[in-house]
Amino acid sequence: MMYDDVAYDPGNPHPGELRNIQNGPDYRKGMVVDYRATSVNKYVFQAVLTGNTVLAAFYEGSGRVLKSTTADNVFIFYSDHGAYNVLGMPSGPPITKSDLQSYIETARSAGKFHKLSIYVEACESGSMLSGLEKDDFVNGLTASSATEDSYACNCAGPICYADLFSYKWITNSEQKREQFQEIFNNLLQILRVTTDKFQEDHELVKDLQDYCYETLVLQFDEHCFPLRNNAFAFGSLRRFRSFCVKANSNVIQRAINTMRLYCMGNSSIAEVQGVE
Repeated sequence: MMYDDVAYDPGNPHPGELRNIQNGPDYRKGMVVDYRATSVNKYVFQAVLTGNTVLAAFYEGSGRVLKSTTADNVFIFYSDHGAYNVLGMPSGPPITKSDLQSYIETARSAGKFHKLSIYVEACESGSMLSGLEKDDFVNGLTASSATEDSYACNCAGPICYADLFSYKWITNSEQKREQFQEIFNNLLQILRVTTDKFQEDHELVKDLQDYCYETLVLQFDEHCFPLRNNAFAFGSLRRFRSFCVKANSNVIQRAINTMRLYCMGNSSIAEVQGVE
């Protein structure tokens, strides 16, 4: 859902584009928008989140709503103006705190998610999630408390390209991915040199292979890069298995020691420790 008035606004110095920094990439290119203009309202938002195709059909747009199940995780990001217990919508009445929490609970009851996370970027947005039944399955993050403003950033004259909360969150996520890849690739190279010197020419039994792999993963999580809430990192972990095909207990211990020495003595790793 996007009102989509910014790209071709006369004040946009990059006509037809959406950027979050002056010389940054165009995020509008290739973007799929299901609901625009007057269809960006509280009723369509309710329909999408709760899976109500009948309600969605009353408004111009793709008609798409969540088809998710309890096997899926859902992420919601809202960015607009707000006030205490209220979020503005480009068209129609605002979403109240009661509205938002009711939509979430309806989606929960309808089995529309396993876990749901909502990020809200608006002034006094902390008020919107106060009292929400938050648990391991529903959580949220807001740009401000219930009594604070939220602010724009990356301004050039009268034009501001981004809001501070979302810009920092996105760039932090991108930086963590880059840091992870650098740490992981360097570590693999060091481990490869270490294990090549000490591998024996026979296959390990499956139990020892699993022990080797699981130990390396746990050591990496503890000493190198926290895996919690960094789902992108999990896809790379399988590469540790290559060090466990041929080895013995001495090789495994050497690999663990090498990992600890590299990670605990690396200043860039210290920056991401404890960051989730």
